[in-house]
Amino acid sequence: MADYIFLNPSPNMLKIAETVRSFGRDVVLVRNDQFPEIDAVNIHMFYDNTFKTIFPGDSLNNDVKPFSKMKKSFMSGIAVSKIKSELSTQSKDLHSGDIVDLCLLKRGVLSNKDVVTTSVSNATSFATIAADNDHATIVTGYMEFLGGNEKLIMYDTNFDLKEALGKDYFIFFIGDERIEMCASGNRLITIGSKNHDHISVL
Repeated sequence: MADYIFLNPSPNMLKIAETVRSFGRDVVLVRNDQFPEIDAVNIHMFYDNTFKTIFPGDSLNNDVKPFSKMKKSFMSGIAVSKIKSELSTQSKDLHSGDIVDLCLLKRGVLSNKDVVTTSVSNATSFATIAADNDHATIVTGYMEFLGGNEKLIMYDTNFDLKEALGKDYFIFFIGDERIEMCASGNRLITIGSKNHDHISVL
């Protein structure tokens, strides 16, 4: 029986899962249909009517303090304010950014460490996973009902998106909106505010 189950893991969560596994824990990875397979390689950040591309590589600047998002409190509010303030010093368009954006801009590269993982289940119900693994610690990535202020939208297309977008991941800062976009097969994926239509904003 698994010690840890990572559900719908993001690329960063996959690295955490691999670290936990290296300590001898039994780790399994589970995906359901709420989060698509994404194999993007490069990231393009659009702000100030220009863009910055982040490629895989070794970081030359690790001057980013560790930050863990905990439940809301006075201290976590101060930490978030500092992050947004630091982003705003780089560009007023980045005021809707977060710790991920700050790390990308400061480090200037993506980690080039490959994480070998195997999906072991196509379970579509969080309740089923929890019931079948009552002794495991379940770490969740994106879940529709746990998405906070954001939502993920998948648009079906009738053409090859890979020809248009390649293996690139896009982050757009438009006014108060921060929208992520990429391709997963022939589906266009967007992640952004729950309150607006992402395509209309773009």
